[in-house]
Amino acid sequence: MALRRTLMTGVALVLALAAPGRSARGAGVVLAFDGRLEGDVTLADGRVEVAGKAVPWDALIHVLVRPPARAFGGLGALHLAGGEVWRGEIAALAGKRLTIRTTFFGPREVAEDRITELEFLPSVAAEFRDHGSAWTEGEQHLASAGAAGTLYREKGEPVPGTLLWVDAERLAIDSPLGVLTLARDGAVRYLYPAGMRVLPGPAAGDDRVGLVDGSVLRGKARLVAGGVQVEHALLGTLKFGADLVHYVRRACDRVRDLLVATHGTVTELGIVSTGQPGGPRYLARGRDSGGATAECLEAMRLGVRTVLTHGLPEGPAWRQVRLMARVRPVAGARGDARLRVRAGDRTVLEKDFGPGAAPESLAVDLPAVREVSLECDVGPRIGLPAGVWLEDAVLVAAGQNQPPGLPAAASRRGGREPRP
Repeated sequence: MALRRTLMTGVALVLALAAPGRSARGAGVVLAFDGRLEGDVTLADGRVEVAGKAVPWDALIHVLVRPPARAFGGLGALHLAGGEVWRGEIAALAGKRLTIRTTFFGPREVAEDRITELEFLPSVAAEFRDHGSAWTEGEQHLASAGAAGTLYREKGEPVPGTLLWVDAERLAIDSPLGVLTLARDGAVRYLYPAGMRVLPGPAAGDDRVGLVDGSVLRGKARLVAGGVQVEHALLGTLKFGADLVHYVRRACDRVRDLLVATHGTVTELGIVSTGQPGGPRYLARGRDSGGATAECLEAMRLGVRTVLTHGLPEGPAWRQVRLMARVRPVAGARGDARLRVRAGDRTVLEKDFGPGAAPESLAVDLPAVREVSLECDVGPRIGLPAGVWLEDAVLVAAGQNQPPGLPAAASRRGGREPRP
């Protein structure tokens, strides 16, 4: 069976990487410096098009294409420092090196001290994740719920300890009860101790490339004929057919993601104000925001009486800032939610989102400030639940040497003029 799995993986790899000139076309989103475009997205022959409009690569923040209906069930995964995910079959752990047979880039070995988590049963592992957990420090992905240095099983209590080795049938862990050899069947995931993560993750300026099997790679990405090429620090040069690419998120120092806590905080006041700080709620990669997989790359749910605050860097480029986001009410809302955008102590936009309201893309030019806040408050019609999803919310530096494609003229779409 192991031989058959290996052969099938090899066939899939050849088909995935060798077929030339393929293109990806489907419903999706392009987020560029001059706004958000939705429609049929084509990613082929070194260009990006959405609804027939070409978008220059240098003007792109991200491109997201709805992945085709494919079955990738049963894949394991390893998570690396820096937020990378390699999907495939976890083959073995021996001598501090892990071997994985990946879906699209073949068998690979990686040093154990680069790994933050192993997933043995991904579908079950997802149930262990708490989408209300805090952000990981300095990274753009969900913190995994659970205790570091712990093996989680489908049945039975978690086992704390150090993972020693893994083969096709068994694994061993050095636990407080001694070295335990356990059947691999039923193992869900192992979280590595934070102290073992001694090696750095990808550089902060690396692009992020998501593949249709759920893998996430970090490196320098560029469009080439037939797909996307990635220069990766560990894997070297990789080329993926366009139909294997789910999204590309470009790295740009003129763009700040509002959903990353490295620069911001979330305070949840509740209906009865407690003033207690809270972690983000339902941070997602376009999968938890009411099923908006083809509509956004990242999303956050803000309930009423919640404030998201984001600090801005200094410098001429940040003397003018544009906020872009897609906003819609939470599913099943019974009351109105009022979204308020504040630049420092000045309110620049207010808009109510009631039950069943259509999603709306906002582009708001802000004055030079050190801090931007998005407040979700109770609207005119009181009822619970109430709140909004913030989707692909970014801040773009629009000052000196602005990025290509960003108009100089200010714009504010949607909402009403703020009260003086």
